[in-house]
Amino acid sequence: MRHFLLIILTCIVFSTPGCMTTAYRLATDERTVGCCVDDTVIATKIRKSFIDDPILSVFDIKVMVHKRHVVLAGIIKTSSQVKRATFLARRAPGVREVKTYFLSGRKPGHSLNGFIDDCLITSRVNTKLIGDPNLRVFQIDVYTVCGHVVMAGIVNSKERAGLAIKYAYGVSGVRKVQSFIMVGKGNSFF
Repeated sequence: MRHFLLIILTCIVFSTPGCMTTAYRLATDERTVGCCVDDTVIATKIRKSFIDDPILSVFDIKVMVHKRHVVLAGIIKTSSQVKRATFLARRAPGVREVKTYFLSGRKPGHSLNGFIDDCLITSRVNTKLIGDPNLRVFQIDVYTVCGHVVMAGIVNSKERAGLAIKYAYGVSGVRKVQSFIMVGKGNSFF
């Protein structure tokens, strides 16, 4: 039981933003504080629209926003639900672009063991990113669903984007890595 609680605590620390996590994120993120706030507001509005929507409210959809570029990831049963999620995300004020990565043909959610495995994978990928002085973990959001790692964020070179992907593939249990990592500096991307 003690081991189980430690796993859950690790998942919470690495997957939910708390006060200390938010402060670290703002201190290390290359985006301005205003940009981080704008991205957070966009993500919150999108999440609320999903909760309020009768078609999507039961599905677990991760929303990641970097410089108004939105990535949606999760498990959805039909293509009409993907279209609905994309439509609602595009409607949020300030959104520049929406990209998606959904697994289909599965029931929403998955077993407790699958959830714990996904949390552990996410934590291990984040640990590898934290351990590299050239990568800042909070420039890259990591989300794992059924062993598929989805990465979204901003780095300042193609080499660093490739390194982040390599770290993810190096974690046991990873079945696939889908990268939405943008390469750029300031307000431009290369």
